[in-house]
Amino acid sequence: MRNEVQLFLLQNEISIMKKLQNSTNINLLKLHDVIQTQNNTYIITELCNQGDLKQLLDKNKFFEEQQALKILKHILNGYRELAKNKIIHRDIKPANILINNGIPKISDFGFSKEIDAPPFKYLYNVGTPIYMSPQSLDKNEYNQKSDIWAIGVLYYELLYGMTPWIADNEQQLRHKINTINVQFPTYRHVSNKSKNFILDCLKLDEQQRCGLEEIDKHALLQINLNNKIISKNLNNELQQQQQCILGIQDGKYNKMNQQNKNYTKQQNTAKQKYLFYFYLITYIKFYLNFYKNLKKLKSLESSFDKQIQQKYKLPKSLNKNSQLCIKNSEKMEKKKDEKYTQNDKIILSQINLCRFLYKMLKLAQQTTLIQKDFLKEKIIFLISKNLMIHIQKLNIMVLTNMNTYKLDNWSLYSKSENYQILQIVIKQYNKKYSDSFNIIWEKLNKNDLDKDQKFNVIFDENFVEFETFYIILISFLRYSIRQINFEIKNLITIDQNLSIPDEYQQSLVLNDYLITYFQLTNLMLEHFKDYKYFAESSKIEQIAQGQPVKLNKQHFKQIQNKIANLEI
Repeated sequence: MRNEVQLFLLQNEISIMKKLQNSTNINLLKLHDVIQTQNNTYIITELCNQGDLKQLLDKNKFFEEQQALKILKHILNGYRELAKNKIIHRDIKPANILINNGIPKISDFGFSKEIDAPPFKYLYNVGTPIYMSPQSLDKNEYNQKSDIWAIGVLYYELLYGMTPWIADNEQQLRHKINTINVQFPTYRHVSNKSKNFILDCLKLDEQQRCGLEEIDKHALLQINLNNKIISKNLNNELQQQQQCILGIQDGKYNKMNQQNKNYTKQQNTAKQKYLFYFYLITYIKFYLNFYKNLKKLKSLESSFDKQIQQKYKLPKSLNKNSQLCIKNSEKMEKKKDEKYTQNDKIILSQINLCRFLYKMLKLAQQTTLIQKDFLKEKIIFLISKNLMIHIQKLNIMVLTNMNTYKLDNWSLYSKSENYQILQIVIKQYNKKYSDSFNIIWEKLNKNDLDKDQKFNVIFDENFVEFETFYIILISFLRYSIRQINFEIKNLITIDQNLSIPDEYQQSLVLNDYLITYFQLTNLMLEHFKDYKYFAESSKIEQIAQGQPVKLNKQHFKQIQNKIANLEI
């Protein structure tokens, strides 16, 4: 060791890991041996063959709530063992959660401390500032509730792909924590239970912040956290999202995260049962730049806005740009005769689907015929929610740079000029449609609509695309089409006059749109999430471009024939 500080921290880490050596808890990194040579000290631990949680976040951007909760339970299970041994970690963050065969393990005990041990005489603020509680930042005070704060920040990051506060330096971070409440981005649907858990972990007042006992009783964690429950391997759930995230390669061990410079992979020939990492401590966190982890993007949305505004001189006020969306759409339409890439066609098909849904939504709001059983309100909500499902998926692709539609050559395509234009269109439409949904949601008679048990299953603000939604949607579309057809049939007199009274025109046009919507929904369900097939087969561009025309009794007869032929 080159200096007294490094030696102290090394001895501290070894001491903590030896104290935990006999623990059977699966969520703590196991110590196997400590080897000292003339120049180096090696800490030999169990092999963690799948990198760390930060590596997963970098690849996956964020986790679905169910998977994030599973990871949280593993971390809490490990932390309860630390608490049982009267140890505080003081540096809980994604980079210090290693993954072995799908099991998260708390590691890196260099800053850890036994609760009853005297204060460190060498260091002041330890840990990574962005995960530190206000008490740790301001007063160098650490206890279990400091770690609970870090766990709250970590869980937020798992769900949203960023931390609750972003700052350029420690002083700015302190100010933001003390003056800005935790904000939850609207581009992701996260349950209130998860949001409340985060808020309970991030109480500024340490006395009000939840402790381990409160966490065990929290609504988010209704299942008792014991090893039997927690020990379920994460691999199956992670593979459902993206098998390659963990880097599993048919039984072969992968290299550890290259960013973790303290670990070096080496096989211990004397113990063939194990493959170990030699944990070489030659450089201690005391010399790390505390601000290294703070230089993230301000936020996905604001970062995107700034880049696009600079490149395309997009005005900041969305309200003054009502025509911008149309102009950019027209710009894309002028390229109609050009050979679009398959990627352009897939994205444009989703944009055109949104345009069609919004046009139909306006017709549904104007109709006067379907009042029975709150059918009009239900149809308006279902169209609006489906619109949000598609525009939010597009918007998440823009905000996170994730290849949500499995487009070809994504890394190259995402930098193309066509895609840059499409991003602007998507951003504008997302603002317009989100505002529309919020107004509709506020006006709905929720108490009456909740009484319909079938409708209640999808009556929420969850914009994740599920097959269940389309199955229920088809049922309501079928009923609505029949009901409108029945009402119009009873109102129209059979005579030589082919015209249909103006007061019924909106409802008849709406029914024609609903039939098309019924066909599109069946297509989406039969080829669920096959966006390429939808782009090639739906003819959505022509459908979206179509304008309502005045219909007559001959058209009405054609609509009735459609209903019969489609067996609606």
